[in-house]
Amino acid sequence: MAADRDLATLARRDLEYRVSHDELTGLPNRTLLFDRVQHAAEATGRHQSALAVLLIDVDRFKQVNDELGYTAGDVVLAEVARRVSSVLRVSDTLARMSGDEFVAVCEDLGTVEEVVDQELESIVGRIRAALTRPVHAGGHEIVVTVSVGAARTARPCNARDLIDAADQAVYRAKHEGWGFVVVKDLHSATAAE
Repeated sequence: MAADRDLATLARRDLEYRVSHDELTGLPNRTLLFDRVQHAAEATGRHQSALAVLLIDVDRFKQVNDELGYTAGDVVLAEVARRVSSVLRVSDTLARMSGDEFVAVCEDLGTVEEVVDQELESIVGRIRAALTRPVHAGGHEIVVTVSVGAARTARPCNARDLIDAADQAVYRAKHEGWGFVVVKDLHSATAAE
């Protein structure tokens, strides 16, 4: 009887994990991401510390899939996830948003705008540095670059608004070229590159 309950508990936990995590990378998926961003956005007001959402888009990923195949593409995505995860702060969350897009949720960035800017610059710098070594996939060395759109706020907000702002910022970054970064303050009309 106890063994059956243990098996049922394990099966339930496995199902819960599969529903909330990306199979390829093991990262939280889009559903869990929105939940975590919403909690972080609500907590921003209570903690009085800035929050940023970084949308990280792998440049030229379609080309990797088209020229080297989906298996090589999967290797690239898994390696990007591993490397980016390894350089984020312990308090940050990395999730897979969609095909070649990842999102880092960075809480408690500080209360002074200059400190927030420095912390964001440091995080993005570590992400870029982590991707400087080529990824080995399908007998090829693949140079990976990412475009980053960041949305930041120091006020409570809606998760959808924050992620949409990051999406607009990454669109602008990709329009500038590969490897660009655009930061948008959710509560101001300005964006910085």
